[in-house]
Amino acid sequence: SLYVEDNTNVFFLPQTLVQWQNQAYFEMMGDSFSDDDRFVGGNFHLPRLNVEAAVYANMPTLTPSLIEANGAYSHVDPGKHSTIFIAKNQWGFNLSYGADSWKHDNAATDALNEESTSWFGIGAGYSIQASKFTSEIGLRLGFGSGKTEYNGTGAAADPLEESSFDLDVVIRNWYSRGRHGRFNAVVTFSTENTKAESKATGATNTENKLSGTGFGLGLGWEYPASNNVLVIAVLEPVDYVALKFEEPSSTDANSRDETTVTNLVLPAVFLAVEAKVASWLTGRVGATQTWGSETTEVKFGDPNVDANTKITRGMSAFAINLGVGVEFGGRRRRILIS
Repeated sequence: SLYVEDNTNVFFLPQTLVQWQNQAYFEMMGDSFSDDDRFVGGNFHLPRLNVEAAVYANMPTLTPSLIEANGAYSHVDPGKHSTIFIAKNQWGFNLSYGADSWKHDNAATDALNEESTSWFGIGAGYSIQASKFTSEIGLRLGFGSGKTEYNGTGAAADPLEESSFDLDVVIRNWYSRGRHGRFNAVVTFSTENTKAESKATGATNTENKLSGTGFGLGLGWEYPASNNVLVIAVLEPVDYVALKFEEPSSTDANSRDETTVTNLVLPAVFLAVEAKVASWLTGRVGATQTWGSETTEVKFGDPNVDANTKITRGMSAFAINLGVGVEFGGRRRRILIS
């Protein structure tokens, strides 16, 4: 969470790595023990260079793949990457890369003979620190690509190509109030653009496109109720995400249809307690209440189709989160399991 200073902040604000040196880190997500639901990493201090470094593997790639969404990938997984970090003083940087490929050298005519996918990301962060005030900014750019190829150009061959771009920005400000704890304000912005199209001989108007924009604002309070108990309260006045999907019309070869889904949170409230149960064990419990709306709008490009729709529904959701952190070793050498 961006409202608490913990070791997951490095993924959004790489400069915060300087606070989490010499750690081995393991996290399991979701509700299963499959390879897709966990990642591992390690943070290290390099004394000769006096910098912090980290390596994380099996990280989930959040940029969507339209080829995968349409079930056209049979042998590759575009959803994973590895990341290396380096940080010193107020600066931090990271590089990410993930790739998967498959090739059949003896495929039949017009049969699938090659699939490949890759994703590259670069991030940077900077912090400004004062006695009671800290300002942090993080930036990440991501670039993805993928393709399927066929052994031939017949009617059964439908080679596909896709590319993607995404940008994420996080700004976080802390203000310390001594025994009254710390307050923070978080602003997030994101944009993404993914397109996929058929490269079949003679194909026209085949491009599918997904574009999105997100914006969020949150206010948090971190209060030390005792030496071993931390209370976190968060108010997110607004969180906005809009995704638009464009595809060729099913009724008019020269037109395109659009579906736009807009999620608006007004507001969300989060309350959590983190307790140091033992020197090696931390327990966490939190609850979230969200109010908002979801609007789905469909526009048909064919002028002969009069079926445009716009549906808005209210949303109210409540969730309870439980977590446990296990720490082995001392301050200088730690292994964390979350």
